[in-house]
Amino acid sequence: MIFKTLLKSFQASDWSMALDFLSPTFFEVVPTLGMTRMLGGLSRNYLNRSLIEETKKVWMKALPMIDGTLSWNEDSTIRPFAADAGLDREALGQILLKLYFTSLLIPSGCFLDLRSDRFLVKSPNILWQPKPWIHIWSKEFREAMLAIYTGFYGDQPTVFRGGLQVLQLEHAESLFLKIFGEARSQAIPFRLAQFQSSFHQIFLSCRKHKTQLHPEFLPLGLLLFALYEHAEKLSIPLNPGQAFKDVLGCKDLFESMAQGVSA
Repeated sequence: MIFKTLLKSFQASDWSMALDFLSPTFFEVVPTLGMTRMLGGLSRNYLNRSLIEETKKVWMKALPMIDGTLSWNEDSTIRPFAADAGLDREALGQILLKLYFTSLLIPSGCFLDLRSDRFLVKSPNILWQPKPWIHIWSKEFREAMLAIYTGFYGDQPTVFRGGLQVLQLEHAESLFLKIFGEARSQAIPFRLAQFQSSFHQIFLSCRKHKTQLHPEFLPLGLLLFALYEHAEKLSIPLNPGQAFKDVLGCKDLFESMAQGVSA
């Protein structure tokens, strides 16, 4: 009952479109109790002013490190994304990818909202003002996802498989490799339909092998949906391998900046 109430409330929020992209199979392979905790946590964090301010402070420091043109939008109003003559789509797309990977590098919490209408482009500056949908990754999940990305982009198969093993996703190794495709060395297109189809196959693999998907794939799915929604609007291939390498070097600094911040 609690889960259904939380899900209904979330479906009525501005994330309804994101939930529409979740395959029905997702709800078969993720434990209901785990999803209830995730949805409840997101709802509580949205109203937690102290957490919002603490998380915002960390990210205000991180944004210029991600890219010198990127900063927090302090204005109370924000206009929807619109391409203008001065917009460098490739540069903005790479910034989006770096924001995504940094969301996993900062342990104290991340804003899931990379959607296009949360960015204000005043060439050459890019301002970000996400809504306070905040998630704090568990140490296990965050490190497993970083191992998957580090293993793939660093061409370290053992590390890659180790991350999958922690999440009980060894059976889906070929599917993850298919999703990543040629992203290690070149730019790839980002399309929401492809995102939905690819992860549906992972959910089916979990059902087939009778394994449960980690509940934190719910906030990760929202974060990825936001990334794909924005990247698709840019309508150009983007290079995730380069973006990951660009921010990985700041891992220790990001972690030290985030000390002391908690839910």
